[in-house]
Amino acid sequence: MSVNDFKKLAWTLSRDEFAAEWPCAFLTGIQALARPRALHKTIDFAAVADDATVAGPLEEPKPVERLSPSVMAVPIRKTSAAFPQMITVGRTPNNDIILTDFQVSKFHAFFRQTPEGLFLADAGSRNGTFLDAERLVNKAKPSLVEPGARISFGKLRFTLLDAARAWDFLRREVVADSTRSA
Repeated sequence: MSVNDFKKLAWTLSRDEFAAEWPCAFLTGIQALARPRALHKTIDFAAVADDATVAGPLEEPKPVERLSPSVMAVPIRKTSAAFPQMITVGRTPNNDIILTDFQVSKFHAFFRQTPEGLFLADAGSRNGTFLDAERLVNKAKPSLVEPGARISFGKLRFTLLDAARAWDFLRREVVADSTRSA
């Protein structure tokens, strides 16, 4: 479902109905996704550092194109059969949560839902996963996340909200959209 679908649901369902239909946490925020100006290849510089066949200086990175800011409301739930114990986050379509920003790794991080709560771990990402401004250690033990926590994947910043508060957020954004359009 798209953010617009969630906005429509938040407008047509009551807060309790929305929470009953979507009983999961949401990543919410206003984002300006970034995409590269051209396709680029992933290079393991450590593997080629001593290789004599690599010739010439490395090129400066090209400026990043930022798309216009938009509302994001992403449910944290399992959508694929792969890795049944994890809710994966990354930029490729085989993840449960797909974030198309190029600064998000192909497999960036993962959530794990347990009876003790929702946990988050970095999966060895290049640009990091942050929980309340602290960088999570790559491939370390998952950290407990609570509603209201600030979570960043690279430069994308989210707030973790339960379904009822996600409804509040979406309702505010529907009203904000209507005032921006007027």
